[in-house]
Amino acid sequence: LFLEHIKIVPNSVRMHHGLAAEYAKMQNFTAALPYYKSAIKLLSDKKFNSKMRQKEKDYNSTLGQYYSELATALDELSRQEEAVPYYHKAIALQQDEYRYWNRLAFALVQTRRYDEGFVAFFKCYSLRPEAADMVNNLGNIYMATGRAEEAMRSYKLSHRLSPTDSESLYNMAVLLLRTGQMKQGYEMMVQASRADPSDPEKRVAALKAKQLYLSRR
Repeated sequence: LFLEHIKIVPNSVRMHHGLAAEYAKMQNFTAALPYYKSAIKLLSDKKFNSKMRQKEKDYNSTLGQYYSELATALDELSRQEEAVPYYHKAIALQQDEYRYWNRLAFALVQTRRYDEGFVAFFKCYSLRPEAADMVNNLGNIYMATGRAEEAMRSYKLSHRLSPTDSESLYNMAVLLLRTGQMKQGYEMMVQASRADPSDPEKRVAALKAKQLYLSRR
């Protein structure tokens, strides 16, 4: 239907974006990409969108959304390096949009740009300081970059913010094991497993932590 409408009205932003969104819903991100790009091109063209440009807030919101959706499609295709600039463009239009910063942070970490990822996750934390998962993510970057003390502080804060969440306990256990604190790491892994008994991976991790601890005694 969208394809037929595009043939009739080739310069319709709504139709190009609608077709891109439909392809994305079907997980056909490769097919979605050119239509996201054409929707952005049309929306950015002053000749076609002079009325919308007069409402700057609405225009920025819509264009930011399109950039983010294009970046997400690239993300889904494991093309994070290409996605990052589009997340930045979305953020330039809506600087306090949590979703854009969050997706940018993960894309940066996946490309091993840890320093930039840390900045993006810290921005997420500043926008939602009550979000334990963001503090946990900061800890993950600290751990990935060898900053064990900062990582542990982040995980402990995350656990205080969300005492029932097992992820911070699990990450603390991994950190303790990596830094040679086998007994504490094993005990923490058992806590993580008990906090989320439905997760088989944590049960396996607890058994492995026990074996590692016993082998080093």
